[in-house]
Amino acid sequence: MKTLKQERNGSLKVLVGVSILGAIQEALQLARERKRIVTFTHHDLRVKVGPNSNLEPLLRDCIRALFGYIGKEVGPYPNVELTAAERANDARIAEESGDYQVRKSRVKAALESPRNEMHSVSL
Repeated sequence: MKTLKQERNGSLKVLVGVSILGAIQEALQLARERKRIVTFTHHDLRVKVGPNSNLEPLLRDCIRALFGYIGKEVGPYPNVELTAAERANDARIAEESGDYQVRKSRVKAALESPRNEMHSVSL
């Protein structure tokens, strides 16, 4: 494991400096090996990854959650494509929340920034 560390009690921790993408990738590998859902928290998000989860929709929904378009719990099996209603809701929230590009750059920076503390992960 490169991004997740298993503790003696069986819980997992996301290591310091790990991006959400790296955590999802390793959680996906663990979920497939263990044939069950793996859950972790990162940047105030609770992310569930299942053995058949798709990386791209999970990452997309993590970004949507950071923007406030959806709740803080993501996965394990988000739809591959957003519905028209979901896209309209995201656009409405983006407009109400101010400058989309500023928010986008903040989320990108948050996703790529190293964290200074451990993040909990449970199976």
